Amino acid sequence: MLGALIKNEFKATVRILFAIYGSLILFAVLNRLLVRNMAREEGLIALIFDSIYIMLNFAVLILALFLIVRRFILGLREIDFSVPINSIVIGRLIPSFCWAAASFFVVGLGATIVGADSWVVEDFPLELLAFFNTFQQQGILLPLSVLTGIATLIAGILGFYSALTVGFLMKRAKFFWALLFYLIMNYALSILFFSSVDMIARGLGIVDDMANVEAAAFTVILIATLLQGVVHYCIISGVFKHMRNSPSHQQQQL
Repeated sequence: MLGALIKNEFKATVRILFAIYGSLILFAVLNRLLVRNMAREEGLIALIFDSIYIMLNFAVLILALFLIVRRFILGLREIDFSVPINSIVIGRLIPSFCWAAASFFVVGLGATIVGADSWVVEDFPLELLAFFNTFQQQGILLPLSVLTGIATLIAGILGFYSALTVGFLMKRAKFFWALLFYLIMNYALSILFFSSVDMIARGLGIVDDMANVEAAAFTVILIATLLQGVVHYCIISGVFKHMRNSPSHQQQQL
């Protein structure tokens, strides 16, 4: 059942996202060739291509967010409680995470194509090796930064989900209440978890024992972000259970 939910989510979004990903990379390549060969002579053309490229960058990120929100709202309207609640949430979360991560990757790839110097492109294997050697010298910082990025993205998506589920319970102005809940909840959780985790880490001497201040910072952020994600997941699960046990849903079942 979970696999079918994930497959349906990907099928519903793959075409439009792949189309805009391809457009962004295409314009990045054209912009790169333009900047290298004609930027000095044809400033207006370069300006037009730069403007289109910047708009496509925003379009990729905004469209990914829009699809995440839209698909979850459609799921709320057509929710099937014969499916386990965990499967409902995870079946939406995995595709949303993949598309959000892919969007950031494509934007970064486009920026690399546009901004890379010619010697970097020609010596790409050597530069890639140097890049990984630099991270190896950082020790634990690399896995911590990657895990923190993944946790932040997941917690952010769950934050949208929890706000939408709470807003969906309201009879009127659902989006207003969802936005209000999102802003208040994320602000409160950030203050609560980041301050408490930092205080506990300092009290136990964990931060002082860290060889790298950046690693200590990533550790605090990672733990606090994971706690935020857990709270958001519990809110979503609690609202779904309330919806499943509501009198209106019981009548529909009859």
